[in-house]
Amino acid sequence: MSTLLISIDRTSLALEPLVLSGTDDDNPIGVTNYTEPVIQPRMTYAPDSAYEDDPLPLARVWQQTALLFDISTTDAATEAASRTLVAEVRQAIGQFPLFLVTVTVDDAPAETWTCHAGTIQPVGGRTTSDLEHHDPEWSVTIPAHPIRAIA
Repeated sequence: MSTLLISIDRTSLALEPLVLSGTDDDNPIGVTNYTEPVIQPRMTYAPDSAYEDDPLPLARVWQQTALLFDISTTDAATEAASRTLVAEVRQAIGQFPLFLVTVTVDDAPAETWTCHAGTIQPVGGRTTSDLEHHDPEWSVTIPAHPIRAIA
């Protein structure tokens, strides 16, 4: 069985880390989808030259990336409980100025990212089923420094 854990450090809030799981059925907040961060260069080139065929690269920096995942309040017994869990995620990803997020996938080494305040938004409208079961899906986007803090 594969595993996925996302741990959001909440030291600045004087709280234990918020751990989200893609495989632990006992976790009240389940990760339903995860996208690996994209590491993409941003290049700066010299002005065009009459003597060079291609632009001459002068500098390269890495663009900010993002941790992208969807969650669901899988064990919420009531709408109030579901909204409390979502508020806990909103508080965790809204920390200022920086916080750490550690992602562990299967037996690969954990990756820790330095992050800025993120966003959480509903994935589509509410369905009859998720209204009855109190488990709407939410999309989480956390901007992250492109170089892992701890690799």
